Amino acid sequence: MVVKSEAATSKRPPADASASDTASVDAASKVEGQEWPPIAKGVWQMTSLVSIGARKPKKSTEKAHACTDPSLLFAGYWGPGIVERVGCQFSSWRTSANHYRIASACRVRNVGVARLTGTVVVDSPDSFQMEAELVEGTKHIRIVQTGRRISDCSE
Repeated sequence: MVVKSEAATSKRPPADASASDTASVDAASKVEGQEWPPIAKGVWQMTSLVSIGARKPKKSTEKAHACTDPSLLFAGYWGPGIVERVGCQFSSWRTSANHYRIASACRVRNVGVARLTGTVVVDSPDSFQMEAELVEGTKHIRIVQTGRRISDCSE
C-alpha cells in the first residue's frame, strides 16, 4: 500500500510486501509529528471500490502485511500513474476521537502533482473505513476502502 520513491515505481508494492520492506524508503516521506490512525500491526485484508470519473467503480480485495508501521497502510498512492523519483509526502491528523484526515501529494510522471485527501474512521485497532478523492491532472478518482486485520504477523 505504500509507494516506493524509486523511478518507474507504479502504484503500491505487492500485497505480500511487508511494511519493513518499504519503511526505509517511505518513513522519511511521512510528515513527522502527525497523528496517524491507531491500527494494530498484522496482516490486513482491504476491500476497495475505486471509481475514475463517471466510470463504473471497480472492486478489489487484497492482503497487506503491516508488521513494522501499520500507519503506512494510509500512506500510499492509489492512482494509475507512475510516481517519479521524488515520490510522495504524506500527512495525517485527528479530527475527533476516531476520525482522521489524510493527505498526500505525489509527483506523477507526465501529470505533475497528484493530490489525495480523505477521511479514515477507526472502528477498532483491527478495523477501519476510508473514503478519499485523488485528483491527478484532469482525473478525479474516488476510493472507498475498508480494512480488517485478519491475523498477527508471523515472526
